[in-house]
Amino acid sequence: MLITTRKTTRSTRLIGRLMPALISLGLLTGCFYKEDMTPPDYVPAVSPDAVRLQHTYIRALEAQGLSVVALGETIRIVMPTDLLFAPTSSNLTEHGRSLIAQVADFMRTYDIESLDVAGYTDTTFDTLGQYSLSRTQAETVLKRLVAGGLPAQLGVATGYGSAKPVSQNNTAKGRAANRRVEIAFRFYPHVASYE
Repeated sequence: MLITTRKTTRSTRLIGRLMPALISLGLLTGCFYKEDMTPPDYVPAVSPDAVRLQHTYIRALEAQGLSVVALGETIRIVMPTDLLFAPTSSNLTEHGRSLIAQVADFMRTYDIESLDVAGYTDTTFDTLGQYSLSRTQAETVLKRLVAGGLPAQLGVATGYGSAKPVSQNNTAKGRAANRRVEIAFRFYPHVASYE
């Protein structure tokens, strides 16, 4: 969605002066621009209040032991399963329910395009047990996210067992790092108008 206004501001005049240089450098391909044209008054961004809110959520989640990584229009949240579930089960603890509710609140600040929940375990079980546990943990997290207001049709839950370790499984610290649920979601970038 592109919102434009006719009002000329300092930013539109700046864009108007920069446009020929950007085109000549090949930075804007496929755009046709004439010097007598006034570019539209738009900024590709979300509102500053929404950005502040999102950063507040990220700081709160990271303070509780979660990892939040943004890469382009994808955000990955890594949640250690020791913070979410009773040991070697897919039964959420009260703290786990609270964390997932906070994650759902954070995710609702975005216009989500797709949602993937992946479960991982260490190597303390047999292979079948690893896949089963990681899948049910991922499904449990996805169900709680949907209960928290996220659209169910966008979500996919997958269990990978111990197939993608992030650390060695020969130490307690390494096994704890490998027991995790990763939430990855893509969002639509916003184009908002500022006057």
